[in-house]
Amino acid sequence: LETVSPGWDERTGDGPFTATGSAWTNSSVGGVTTARINLYTTSRKEWIISPVVNLNVLSRVTFKAAMTASTSTTAAANGGMTNTDDKIQVMISTDACGTQWTTLYTINASNAVQFGTTLIPVEVLIPAQYIGQNVRIGFKAVDGPVGDSNDYYFHITNMVIEPKPSCSDTGAVSSSLITKNSGKVSWIAASPAPSEGYEYEIRTSGAPGTPGFAQNGSVAAGILFKDLTGLTASTTYSVYVRT
Repeated sequence: LETVSPGWDERTGDGPFTATGSAWTNSSVGGVTTARINLYTTSRKEWIISPVVNLNVLSRVTFKAAMTASTSTTAAANGGMTNTDDKIQVMISTDACGTQWTTLYTINASNAVQFGTTLIPVEVLIPAQYIGQNVRIGFKAVDGPVGDSNDYYFHITNMVIEPKPSCSDTGAVSSSLITKNSGKVSWIAASPAPSEGYEYEIRTSGAPGTPGFAQNGSVAAGILFKDLTGLTASTTYSVYVRT
């Protein structure tokens, strides 16, 4: 874990923890070192936990995540987490002993479809009630009581606890799953999250909001990606996203 996020710890259990260490292990996606977990059983409760951090301003947790097949960097079969009761929880504790934790964000069957073989950015806002407190942030991987047959790896990396930027613009637009006629674009959520979702434009030239876009449209609130089809081979596109 030191090669992924120096200073963070590994634990097992629900809190209080039952063991040191965890089933998280080193891997890589696209040449970037990651921590990965294989959620294939019914008993795993595996943690990666930050050092104690004092939050003196409104803050956030950012990280990148991906989901791959269990034995390679190819796409996870049968949707990976999307057809299971598995989950990754981003949690916070003000208890130095780690006995009490509160969930800030959950990745599960309802939203895991956005994760593929390319790392995409995720932002989790830490509520204002934690300003002025010493906290620890934990990533808890749980494979739930159902013995799902899906065998896959979930990866995380670049875990950062930092002040929330003053602006609320959508950020870190990235692309993945590129073919000659299709692709996927993803972005970090604006904060506060827009209740009416996001608008996007795909362009080969010109400023956003002007005539001449190749594609445009919108996605619903909470959706942080768009699958694109009908693209022209050997063409450079620019992607713009706004609330």
